[in-house]
Formats: sequence, structure tokens, C-alpha cells
Amino acid sequence: MKKIALALSLLSLSACTAPSSLTTADAPLSGGKADSGDRADRTCGVILRSFVRKLDAAGKPLAHDGWFTWVATVDVSRALADAGAVGEVLYRPSTAGDWFAFTGHAVGDTTRPFQTFEIEVSEGTTPTASMDLRSWEYQHAQLAVYAHASDGGRVFDHNRVTQDFVNYELTPSNDFQIGAAPGVCPAEPPKSVLVFTAPNGAPKQHGPILPGGKLTIEYALERLTTCRLSTAGYQLWDIEANVKFQPQGILVTRSVTQVVTPGGTGATRIASPVTLDVPLGTRHVEIWFRNFSGPNNCEGWDSNDSRNYDLPASTLPAPIGWAGDWGNGMSRACDHRAGLAEPVVIDEYIRERACTFIDGDVYVPGITDRDGGRLQDLWAQVEYSYDDGATSYAWLDPQGLVGNNQRYRWQLPYEVRMAARSFTALHFAFRFSNDGVHFFRIAQSAGPDGGTARTLVESTN
Repeated sequence: MKKIALALSLLSLSACTAPSSLTTADAPLSGGKADSGDRADRTCGVILRSFVRKLDAAGKPLAHDGWFTWVATVDVSRALADAGAVGEVLYRPSTAGDWFAFTGHAVGDTTRPFQTFEIEVSEGTTPTASMDLRSWEYQHAQLAVYAHASDGGRVFDHNRVTQDFVNYELTPSNDFQIGAAPGVCPAEPPKSVLVFTAPNGAPKQHGPILPGGKLTIEYALERLTTCRLSTAGYQLWDIEANVKFQPQGILVTRSVTQVVTPGGTGATRIASPVTLDVPLGTRHVEIWFRNFSGPNNCEGWDSNDSRNYDLPASTLPAPIGWAGDWGNGMSRACDHRAGLAEPVVIDEYIRERACTFIDGDVYVPGITDRDGGRLQDLWAQVEYSYDDGATSYAWLDPQGLVGNNQRYRWQLPYEVRMAARSFTALHFAFRFSNDGVHFFRIAQSAGPDGGTARTLVESTN
């Protein structure tokens, strides 16, 4: 036994001996010494997308001078990249010994929210190309991913592996590779929408407010009518949103209106949504609104009785697990009834005497399977169009838990109940999302694609 153990030990040491041309680097110290210049990122500033073996045209692993080549794909936030940060990795071909640094090169579109870096790790890797396959099970390597800032500091990715001092482990069980994790820091920033409806009250939130994501504010101008000065067709008033991201104290002020000239004559202000970037590190957001007109020094405020509207930032919820179980309320009793005809036919009785709503259920682990789940972290919408017209979207109304699901309802638009037919067919589908980017859609087929839209028509009788 001693001879076997010694042989394995020597094999491991020989496999981990790296060429002298490699650049050694300090071990990751994120969470350690205050003066190390290292820090951990858990807000999607630096993300390992994948670490995989490089293959040739025939699909076989590439080897150079006896070393297999691995490629790390790393995304660095636009803010860090624009400040000069470069994606790098530290690789250690054993559980002890030196760490070796490899620097990436930027690839892809520079207008994206992330700058992608590709980093080749092609020397000092384990296992080696000449190693017997039976020896692979004794090999072990570690990977640390970071952005090297222009001031010399290192920002380490701890978005998947969240603990300080813990790195990515490369072992036979994962084939010495780290696969993609689409749910971790999505490449397209998650989106959240806050809707301030008239006449007043707290906003309705759709989607989680995430550091590094997008926040859209839709404001009903009827909430603030104090200042409406206009003269000679000029609109001398405005409403602005003040958004403070905490704890940084970053204040952003934007108008929530725009001036239009309907029919080419006369000017009026209409509501105009505003979209903001949520800074990394944001924990909560304070919002208040000011209505003003300068010439007469008029001011009015919508500030939650001077407390401001304060909403917490959160983490990305689990992806949509399932959606379906169509239902309807096309009856005078106005109760939910299972099933939905295809097409839905609106006749005179329904139009004049019945309720007109359509239901669908959705399951999201950790949200819809418990009382008090954060429904505000979900997008729940209907997409609809009349005949061949443009597609519109409307928010669905939550109706409560049904088993492990949440039921959502769409009250059909008023024009559906009108006696005069203004359309031939109304096409619709329900869609749900945890990030406002990727949607789970249901229509005539099951999700996530949903297939052809469902149809509503008016009776010809």
C-alpha cells in the first residue's frame, strides 16, 4: 500500500509541474486582507460563463506541447470594462502550490452591457495529454475568475460560488470543466417595471429590481395636477422622477413626460416611460416626483407623504417552471370555470349579461408555492392583437394560489363588449417571466413556446 500511495503521489506531483514560462500570481484574497486590493463581486460585475476544453475540427481535444487547452469565457460589466478592467483567470493545477495567471482578449459587441473576454489556459494544465486515463481520477485543479482593474486591484467572481476563499473546483466529476449557467447573471440585463397608476398610492411592481439590471418607471400624469401652466400653445410645466439608489446615494432625475402635437397643431404633454440602469451594489431604491412650472414658481410633490416610495432590490427568482390550465368567466355567475374554447365566441348574451375574463395558472418555485411569495418579482402579461394589427401587452391580475400555482386573470378589453363589431378576430397568448427578457408563453400549445395564438371572435348570430 505504501508503494502505491507513493506512486500516486509522485504521479500527481509530476502532472502538476508547470513550465517556467508561466506567470505566477498571488492567491485570491477576496474577503481577506483589507490592503490586498482584492474584493469579491456578487452583483454581476464579473461572471464566468463557461470553462471548457478546446476541441479541433473533428471534435477531439486540442493539445499543445503535451498540454490540453481550456477556454474560459468571462463577462465583465460595461462599467468595469470601460474603466480599463480586463478579464483574467488564476489556475492552480493541484490543491496546493502556485497559482498561474492567464489574461483574456476582448471579443464581441462593445455596446452590450457586458464585455466578453476569452481566456486560453494552455500550459500547466491537468490532466496532461500523455497521462493514462486511469490517472485522471486522481487529478484536481482550481480556477479563480476576476477582472484586473486599471489600478491593479482584482474583482473576483463570486456570483456562482458565493463564499469567500472558495474557488471553482475542476475534478473528474465535472470533467475538469465548468458549464454554462444561464440563470446566473443573464447576459441581457433583467428588467423591472414600476407602474404608478392614478389617482395615487404605491406603485405596482413587475419584475425584481436587480443591481446591474434595468428599471422602467411608468407614471400616470393624473397623480400630480397642481402645476399645468401653458401659454400660446407652449407647455410650461413638467413632472420629473427623482430616483435615488441606496446605499450609494446616487440620484438620477428624469422627466416622465414628452410634448406632442396631435394632428400637427397644438402641443400637449403626455406620459413617457423612463428607463434607468440600476447601479451595482444597490440594495434599495427611493423614488419621488415633482410637478413644476417655472414661470409662476409652482411646485407639487408625489412623495408618499414625504417618506418617498422605498422599494428593496432583490435577487433573480427561479425561472418559470410551468404555465397552463386555461379557464374562463364567460358566465353571469362571474365565477372561474375550467377550460377555454378555441376559438372563444362572444355572443350577445355574453356581451350584455356575462363577465368576460380569461384565466391561466403559473408555477414558479419559491414564489407561487407558498403564501407571501414575492409576486412582484414576476412578469405576467397578455399579448394580444386585433386581426393583423400590432401586438399590444397588458398586465395580468393575480387571483390567488391554486395548489402550488398562482392564477392570473385577463379582463377582456372594453371594445370586445361593444355591439358594433370593429374587428374580425382577437388573437392572444399569456406570457410569464422572471427577468423580463426570457418569456414562458402559452397559447394553443404548451409552454415555453406556446405555438399559435389563441383566438376570440364575435358570433355572427
